[in-house]
Formats: sequence, structure tokens, C-alpha cells
Amino acid sequence: MTTIRLDVDRCVCCGDCAAICPVLVYRRVTPPCQAACPLGTDVEGYVSLIAQGKFAEALEVNRRVNPLPLTLGRVCTHPCETKCQRGAVDEPVAICQLKRFVGDRELAAGGRPAVARVAGTRPERVAIVGSGPAGLGAAQSLAAAGYGVTVFEQESIPGGMLHWGIPDFRLPKDIVAREIADIMALGVEMRTGVTVGASPGLDDLRRDGYDAVLLAIGVQQCRLLGIPGEDGPGVYHCLQLMRQLASGQKMDVGENVVVIGGGNVAIDGARAVRRLGARKVTVICVESRQGMPAGAGEVMAAEEEGIGILPSRQCLQIIRRNGRIKAVEYIELASMRFEEGRLITEQKAGTEQTIRADMVLLAIGQFPDVGGISGLGSADIGRGGRISVNPFTMATSRPWLFAAGDAVLGPSSVVEAVASGKKAAAAIDRYLRGEKTPPAVPPAEPPEPMVDRLCGNIPRRARQKGAVLGLGERVASFKEVELGLDAEKAVTEARRCLGCGVFGLVDETSCCSDTCRLCSDTCWQQALTVVGNGSPSRARRTGKRAGR
Repeated sequence: MTTIRLDVDRCVCCGDCAAICPVLVYRRVTPPCQAACPLGTDVEGYVSLIAQGKFAEALEVNRRVNPLPLTLGRVCTHPCETKCQRGAVDEPVAICQLKRFVGDRELAAGGRPAVARVAGTRPERVAIVGSGPAGLGAAQSLAAAGYGVTVFEQESIPGGMLHWGIPDFRLPKDIVAREIADIMALGVEMRTGVTVGASPGLDDLRRDGYDAVLLAIGVQQCRLLGIPGEDGPGVYHCLQLMRQLASGQKMDVGENVVVIGGGNVAIDGARAVRRLGARKVTVICVESRQGMPAGAGEVMAAEEEGIGILPSRQCLQIIRRNGRIKAVEYIELASMRFEEGRLITEQKAGTEQTIRADMVLLAIGQFPDVGGISGLGSADIGRGGRISVNPFTMATSRPWLFAAGDAVLGPSSVVEAVASGKKAAAAIDRYLRGEKTPPAVPPAEPPEPMVDRLCGNIPRRARQKGAVLGLGERVASFKEVELGLDAEKAVTEARRCLGCGVFGLVDETSCCSDTCRLCSDTCWQQALTVVGNGSPSRARRTGKRAGR
């Protein structure tokens, strides 16, 4: 029986063996990482290029669909990594850190070359209300398609929550500014300090000559708990804190701060007040430790910085004395769930406790502020105050008015908001061209697990860790904490990729390896070895560039 063995440490996916052998057939499928990415990023493509040391090319592969690679290299929730099949062997590939690496390397070399302005090939003009990730994603796509694009932003600095809602220790402001400048260089006009509401309203934009309008206004209104003691001094929303920090305003914080919420906004707020001088910071949330919406890495970083986490607890009241906050009372939970947007909890009787506090930060969710926008009808407002759209056309009840991002999705991740904006841009393009919306395509069947089709065992490889700022310096400043991978670690990490999207089929009934051996002779890396002498058997699967 003929056996073709692949040395997974040597294979670099050059494809020479498949090019020369007529019975060695390679097949490509969408790998799970790419299928899980809201932007559909060719993860395997850019990781493979990094493994070969082609860093600039890897960044360009990312930019084909991602207008904010430096930003998302820092704050992406990386759903791709949750589906990475390398995780079945040891740990998922550090896909997000690799994306950041190629962007940071470009920065270190002097930054991105000047972005060429795109010639306007379309006569129509599009107005985008909001310059957050959804608005920026849509603006980039529409400008690249040749449309005249104007973005209206009510703040003095564009970026939405990228600028005003994420602290510098996670996402430096200059990174956001650089990527916005690249989008504007395409020919996008940015008008800051303009609130689209009563005047100008949506109909005013139409009268001004805009053929389509996209609402990408995000979520600005903060939800309250509805518990005793919530009204009064000393209670803030985390986004309020972030806005003051982004504005350069100084803020005095208490020694004992309680943060209520389990998402990234809550963790950002907790880490921020720790840097502002709070001695004891505690996060209380209804979710379990494993069920917290915040990224596991962010929660771990918070704990390293001395922040306490109390999961599966529900706050009952904020205790005040003479108007000032003294403590927060909470109770342990046996279970929690959401039904039709409402929180349903089962409390453990007799587990009430109090924790000392002189400041409380709330981070239990946000909703869009759409009440003052003239031209948006009641039929366009759905559950939770979100804007209702046709999920295929992204249009509201008015065919020229579209919406995207958190205003439609509710609070979501940056990558989901960018993807929503790009989806809306594609819908606007079809609308302006008079094209019909294509029928929905069912998602492709995921490929069979890579570990099931590899020859031999996959060698275990430790996931590479990026450098981080020292703990003492972290809590004493707002400097960026994650410092990223160096080139050696990036290449080593990229070579952990299993190459799930490509695999080989060797038809042994046609293989004449006992006299041919073209595949092994051709392999310049000596990764293929032919064993045996020609007894036919069923086709054998062999992984391509597995494990590297």
C-alpha cells in the first residue's frame, strides 16, 4: 500500500507538488475562522503571508475588506479565534495580534503611503450621519465605489465610540485618527459639529441633493438600573467617564468605586478609575464569570491590575447617608436569563451583602437617541428604541433612508458595526443603480475538522504572547497596555496555522509512486515522503501546510 506522508513542520504551502502531479488534487473551502469573521476577512491568506515574512502583503490582504486594521487589531473581539481549529490541538492562533503586528510594522516604517483619492465615477451623492465604525465602514466602501460621500458628525472630533468611548490604554487616539484620515483621503468629506435632528433633518438632506442617507448614529443613551439611591451625586455612566477623559477633563474619583455591568464598557471604566487613583475597584455583574460579555483577556487584565470581579450578583440598592454614597447592597443569583429583552433573575434568599463605595459607575447597556431626528417615522423605531430596517436591504420604510451599526443591532462589537456599515453601503449601491437585492445565500457547510483529516499527529506549539506594559506603569498612566508581537514571534505564531481552507486528496488507485515519486522529488522543503510500493487502496487525505 502506498502512503504519502507529510512533514507538517516543513510544509510551507507552496503548491509545487500539486502543480506537477496529476492525481494530487487540492481543494479549497472557506475555513472556519473566515466564516466566523463578520467582515469575511481572508484570515488564512494573511496569516500564510506572515508565515512567509511577507508582512506588507499580509496587511493589504486585510485591507481588502477591513478599513480599520490597526484599530481592529487592538479592539476586535476576534470571533475568528473561537472557531480556530488549532484550539482543538492546543490554543487558537493569535489571529488578532497578527493583524495588529502587520499594521504596527507599517507604522514603525513611517506609516501607510499616501492614499490616492478615488475619482468620482457615480453622479449620486450619499449622506452618512455618524462617524463611528459603521459610518466609517460605509463611507470607505461608497467612496471606493465612486460615490460622493459626506459624513455628518455632531462631535468636534470624528470616530464615534472609537474616539469617545474606548480609553487610550486599549486604543490610542492617534491610531483612530490615522485610519479616519486614510478614509477621508479617498475623497470623503467630513463635517464635524453638525447635528442632524430637527434642523437639518433627513428631508433637508434630501433637498440638499443627497440621493441616499445612512443613519449610523450608534447608541448614546445609557440605561439605568431603577434601584433606590440611583439618583443623586456620585453615580455616573462609564461612557460619561470616557467622554470626560477623551475631552481632556480632569475627574476626581472616590477611593472605593463599584462598577455595575459585565461588558467591555464596564471593564474599561473599572480600569480607567483605577488609573485615576481609586484604591479599591469592584465590578458587580449579573452574568457568571464565564458568561461575562467582556472579552476574557480584558477581564484578566483588570484582575491583574487589582480590580475585583463579583459575578452572578444583582445590585439591590445604593445606600446613601446625608445624600452621599456609602455602600452598595447586592444579592447572589442562582440563575439569570433574558426574555424579550427583559432580565429575569432567580435570587438566593439570605445572601444579601454590602460593599463599601463612594462612587458608582453604571454600564448596563445603551440605546440610540432617535427621538429628535426629523423625518424618522414611528414605524421605523423598533424594540429597545433601535431603528428597524429590512435585514436584506438595510432600508427603513423610506426607500432612500438606510440605517446600520449599533442603532440597528443594539450594542455590538466594533467589527460587527463595521460589517453592518459595509453591508448597508452595498445595499445603497444596489438601490442607486436600480438593482434588485440578490436572494439570500445559505451559509456554506463548514469543512470537516482539520484534525480528522491530517496524517499523523499535529505537533503542539505554544501560542506566542505579545509584550505588555509593566504592571506598575500600567496603573499609573493611560499608556497602551498591549505592545504586540515582534517579527520573530509573529512568524512563529503564523506557522501554527493548520491551513484549514486547503487540503489534499491523493487518489491512490491512480498513484504510481513506486516508479514516479514526482511529488516528493519536487518538494524543495523535503516535506513529502512516499512509503510503500503501489498496492492500490482508497483515497487518503493529507493535510496541506498543517501545523507548520
